[in-house]
Amino acid sequence: EFVLVTRPGLDRFLGDLGEEEETFSADTSEFIQNELERFLKETIIPGTAYQVSHRWSGTMAVGKEKNPIVQKINDQIFCAVRMSGMGVALAPQLGKLVAGMM
Repeated sequence: EFVLVTRPGLDRFLGDLGEEEETFSADTSEFIQNELERFLKETIIPGTAYQVSHRWSGTMAVGKEKNPIVQKINDQIFCAVRMSGMGVALAPQLGKLVAGMM
């Protein structure tokens, strides 16, 4: 689950506390949302006013293999997949890697 926190001049994305939660529901959970806000208030921006502008949840595909697949399929198709729930963190660097393959 994730929240997008906005304040003038600063937008922040916060999600995945590393806690395991398994559900087939696409709804946000009150527990996880409260934990994200607690982490935000106590660790990321203590003592700072903020507003949560968006909340969402989604499926994270996580497998045993932790090495992403980055490869050229043909001259027009490249892939960067299998990031085991770390896509938000890995995407900028993998995007540069794929760009260098073009």
